[in-house]
Amino acid sequence: MISRITGHMRHKKICFFLTFLFAISPSAIGANPRQAEAGTQNRGPGNSVSEEIPDGANRSSIYRLDHLEGHLASWTAEDGKLHILYHGQYLTAITDTETVIETYRSGIPSSEQITGTDTAGRILEENFSVENGTAAWNNSFEHGQAAFHDDAFYLPMNLNVEHQALLARALLKNKNALSLLPGGRSEISQVSQLVVEVPGKSQKVFLYSIAGTDLLPRYIWLDQQGNFFAGSRAIRDGWEPVLRQLLAVEDRVRNEHSAQVAMKLGRRPSRKVVFYNANLFDAETATSRPHQNVTISGNHIESVMPTIPNEQPRNVEIIDATGKTLLPGLWDMHQHVGEREGILDLASGATTVRDLGNGLDTLLSMRKRIDEGLQIGPRIVLAGMIDAPNPAQGPTDVLVTTGEEARAGVDRYADLGYVQIKIYNAIKPAWVPVIIAEARKRGMRVSGHIPHDMDATECVKLGYDEIQHFSFIMVNFQPDAKTVSASGMKRILADYAATEKLDLDSKEVQDFTELLKEHHVALDPTLNLTEGIMLPSPSGLSPMYQAFADRLPPQNRRRISVGLRGGLAVEPELAERLQRAFPVVLKLVNKFYRAGIPIEAGTDNFAGFALDRELELDVQAGIPAPQTLQLATFGAARIMHMDDRLGSLAPGKLADLVLVDGDPTRNISDIRNVELTMKDGLVYRPAELFSELGISPN
Repeated sequence: MISRITGHMRHKKICFFLTFLFAISPSAIGANPRQAEAGTQNRGPGNSVSEEIPDGANRSSIYRLDHLEGHLASWTAEDGKLHILYHGQYLTAITDTETVIETYRSGIPSSEQITGTDTAGRILEENFSVENGTAAWNNSFEHGQAAFHDDAFYLPMNLNVEHQALLARALLKNKNALSLLPGGRSEISQVSQLVVEVPGKSQKVFLYSIAGTDLLPRYIWLDQQGNFFAGSRAIRDGWEPVLRQLLAVEDRVRNEHSAQVAMKLGRRPSRKVVFYNANLFDAETATSRPHQNVTISGNHIESVMPTIPNEQPRNVEIIDATGKTLLPGLWDMHQHVGEREGILDLASGATTVRDLGNGLDTLLSMRKRIDEGLQIGPRIVLAGMIDAPNPAQGPTDVLVTTGEEARAGVDRYADLGYVQIKIYNAIKPAWVPVIIAEARKRGMRVSGHIPHDMDATECVKLGYDEIQHFSFIMVNFQPDAKTVSASGMKRILADYAATEKLDLDSKEVQDFTELLKEHHVALDPTLNLTEGIMLPSPSGLSPMYQAFADRLPPQNRRRISVGLRGGLAVEPELAERLQRAFPVVLKLVNKFYRAGIPIEAGTDNFAGFALDRELELDVQAGIPAPQTLQLATFGAARIMHMDDRLGSLAPGKLADLVLVDGDPTRNISDIRNVELTMKDGLVYRPAELFSELGISPN
């Protein structure tokens, strides 16, 4: 099938940044229109298609940041069936799918077959059909049936932008609303239109907002015939020069929607606010102080005083915190922030996050909108990723090929106000000290993955301030640590399983622990990811997802069934080894904690919910709940040198607070019961934030 879409596409620098759960729009990931424009000028013979695809087929290319990542071709055959071919790449894995769809006159599918291979290299097959009034569907992760109604549209698990276009056409034919199978409901509205031009031709296109297929509206451009033109990182071939123009319109529409949501859900109190009779968590000492009044004036904490029984302050807004715990705003030290993440963060009490990899323009403009009150989101601490061009490159537009370019990349980030550099997988070992030296010169922290042909010990000795992901620590104790590739789930699972035999009292573990202490290195273990990969349930869901899956909208709930392994099945013997290895992982975390090594609360996963799970896993690792909360508040602020204004509840500090129904210092899972979040003096109700995304309140 590859030759039917593109010839030497395997040789292009393409990558699919796996989000596991949901697709992301171009503006959310910082698509680079300049690269797309360049793509039209550099099309070689590898982008030709065979005679099997009709000349009139609608062909599109998919981009992320500054590189091409896939191709699509679609056409309607003489028998009326819609054919869709897709070719893409995730890390080093090729995905090819072919879809054949029959529809009713209403545009609603009556049958659909999807075949091909997925990112794990497995045979992929998905089927949908309607017979005798019953709709039935089957794919690698689900199968079911339901009574079919003429307003029900099946949205496949293995969908692409042409499926979105098909849905859009069906919605427009059916009064702009349809039920979805296996569940949910979708609506469409036109939000803009535009006439675009490239040399020799022009085209009128229409921008539509589609609700119900994701937590936030999805946007798609159709032409006058209702065919796909652009959206979700893709654009029709030959029209790449107008991508910048389309993105500008799409961003304007999205930003207007975000501003409306921010105005609706964030409330600025007109008077001073007093959290009355709270059980206050003192993050600096990791202790609780019962019966406290905390007064907020504007966006600062004015006072923290004992509650006087039977006496309430006057001429202020009272928030009764009796029986509840008041904490500083939580920190998530490992995110890749988008609009959805911002809402989920505040709904879960995370008022500050550190972004460890994003498009420059995307992140900076989003941070500006949040700071100006035009978008809901946490405070964002900027950390810039640097990688080298490669098929598995990270989500960054700072890609370097020499040590001098790496040094310039550090300066570019520093000039934009970034405070940290994150080194990624493909950075050459010789460039690591160059990056670290320049970062030190500019007053920046350095962290990262462990690059190929290096191990964690080397990186620490060279000057890493912290290490992302516990997997790089686990691999460090294996003989072939330097040859381990960060890609390939089977290899990752084998590396994880090998941890079962790790002797925590061995000299190599003791020496590495002392090395971390000596160099004052912090660890960002992302245990929720490790658990999700090592210990999915028989359904494929990790314990993190099991805790909230039933609260998600139907279309989102079904997608998390893929799990963090991407649905990869493992042999029973390996599964048993992984079960035995995970407790060793937790014991090693505990060993590092007891040695005084800072453990960060970072997730790199489903915002908000993943932080809840990360904190629970820290406690399971033997870190007491009060100290776990301290790590996620004052400890994080101290690491980032922001503890003078954030991280604890004290007079003069910024008004970032979380009111929890329960006492997470005794039961860490109570952290899931956030009743109110205050960020910079603005009041948010999590139930309202979750509802905006279609998520049921806790």
